[in-house]
Amino acid sequence: AARVFWYHLRMLPFQCGYTNKFRGGIHAHILWLSLSGVVTSSVPPGWEGKQTLEWLLICGTPLAFLLGVAVVWWRIHTMDRFLNRLHAEYEVSLLDNESASEFGDRKRGGGQGRSRNNEASAFMEGAQSVKSTFSA
Repeated sequence: AARVFWYHLRMLPFQCGYTNKFRGGIHAHILWLSLSGVVTSSVPPGWEGKQTLEWLLICGTPLAFLLGVAVVWWRIHTMDRFLNRLHAEYEVSLLDNESASEFGDRKRGGGQGRSRNNEASAFMEGAQSVKSTFSA
């Protein structure tokens, strides 16, 4: 049960987040029941608090489901943050390549022309002129 839950968290196989969360809750619930079975079978038969322990384990099953849903939500949130960071880095690299091609940097873009009509190239030209004014 633990391995199935772990692989579900690694892959999140469905496009719909609700389905992934529901399956995560079900897998966590099954994992809780498996661990509860191990705990109750390891308790000696004559122990006085066995029934109390069993009731506590039974009451923990809805909490295990909610914990599974929360773990899947956290995993989805972490993946979204990672993808947003990658997207931002990609946009910055596009601006870097565009500015390098505008100023003729042979290492990055080769100086072959892109149109000078977009806002990023106009901003970069203004920054270059300010830099050349202060460096002279």
